[in-house]
Amino acid sequence: GIGLAFLREALDRRVWSEEAIESILALPLLGRLPKPPREFRRTNELVMVSEPGRPAAEAFRKLRTNLEFANLDRDHRTIMISSSVEQEGKSTTVGNLGVALARGGRRVAIVDLDLRRPLMHRFFRVGAVPGVTDVVSGRSTLGDAIREIPIGDQRSQSLLARHAASGNGAAPAKGPTLSLLPAGSARFDPGEFILDEGLYAVLGEMRKDWDIVLIDAPPMSVVGDALSLSAGVDAIIVVAKLGLVHP
Repeated sequence: GIGLAFLREALDRRVWSEEAIESILALPLLGRLPKPPREFRRTNELVMVSEPGRPAAEAFRKLRTNLEFANLDRDHRTIMISSSVEQEGKSTTVGNLGVALARGGRRVAIVDLDLRRPLMHRFFRVGAVPGVTDVVSGRSTLGDAIREIPIGDQRSQSLLARHAASGNGAAPAKGPTLSLLPAGSARFDPGEFILDEGLYAVLGEMRKDWDIVLIDAPPMSVVGDALSLSAGVDAIIVVAKLGLVHP
């Protein structure tokens, strides 16, 4: 029995600690985030929006602080967030981190470039169209595609629903706001779209107008989109789920 236990441990190459992740990637650890509550995962809610007083929300505020400290002397504005495989929580991290940064006084924009599995419009209860694909293709302007999302602490989910029902161009509520550029119209060639020079022109324009542009990118080991996109951003944050990823 002891021998089988040692054999099982030797064959299990999954990463089980944050220290192992730091050692493998040789990169600083920005934070450790708890798994979202089950009811939030079922309804596509963000803890920073629905219940910012929860301990899980405090983890994202710590992540915000660590990111700003790491970025203090670098002025990285376009930050891509990806993962190695699916179901590691990178989209949830983008949404919650965006809200935390905006509540901290930053002008924040989120761009949903996970074109195969876009989620940002669901998190913030807005339409997916028009979005980044429509802006790059010329079917929409950036101003028309951007959604202003009210993210003040006093807001409830009913306010989000009313904001969505009032149309994509609804005026933001008083207090902190977050800008969202959703994925937009579906593309049959998302891999080719990521290489479009027009996309990087849009990101460059957004870099000038917002303090931080968070980009939700597909998992790196699933498709090549994130690797292609990495050349056009200032920095990359990698989300890894303990007990899931392999070195």
